[in-house]
Amino acid sequence: MIFKNTGAADRLLSATTAASSSVEIHNMSMDGGMMRMRRLDGIDLPAGGTVVLASGGLHMMVFGLKAPLRAGASFPLELRFENAGKVLVQVNVEANSAATNQNHKH
Repeated sequence: MIFKNTGAADRLLSATTAASSSVEIHNMSMDGGMMRMRRLDGIDLPAGGTVVLASGGLHMMVFGLKAPLRAGASFPLELRFENAGKVLVQVNVEANSAATNQNHKH
């Protein structure tokens, strides 16, 4: 997911979807040769800036899926921003790659 902020600085505070019980914002980073993941309380979006969410860095995790996610499907995700308020986006489900699967073992 790519956020291109064409307006004033803002902050992504949270996300929700009817497809799961909860959504968390996370960041992954290397710490002493070990990959660490931590939950964040938001993501700053600088004015005129771009923030990329991707596996292995800033990303969102959905917990308590109500049905399996299938490649090619999509689901609505409501993003809540500090200034912009609520924004509804459509998330396209893509097939997992072997590299992605080895990073997430929960």
